[in-house]
Amino acid sequence: MSGTATRRLQSWHDRSRSSRNSEEDDKKHMANLNGGLMYVFCCKCRTPIDSKPGKLNSISHGLCPECFKNEMDEMEAKYKKQNA
Repeated sequence: MSGTATRRLQSWHDRSRSSRNSEEDDKKHMANLNGGLMYVFCCKCRTPIDSKPGKLNSISHGLCPECFKNEMDEMEAKYKKQNA
């Protein structure tokens, strides 16, 4: 895994750690980080969106709901401007 991907996963782990309740949850979470999961991050704001079974620690990208809404609003405004 590349250094950037490792730093992103560690950053995600650090941020999400506060949302877990117990040491047992933390152990399960670390097992997931080391298992065959694909992590999905927002390509605009880099927020973790999801984790799914996949190639060991691979990363995919998509848009989180907030960034998707912003993109759609921008496209709508651009469309209205072009067709006004």
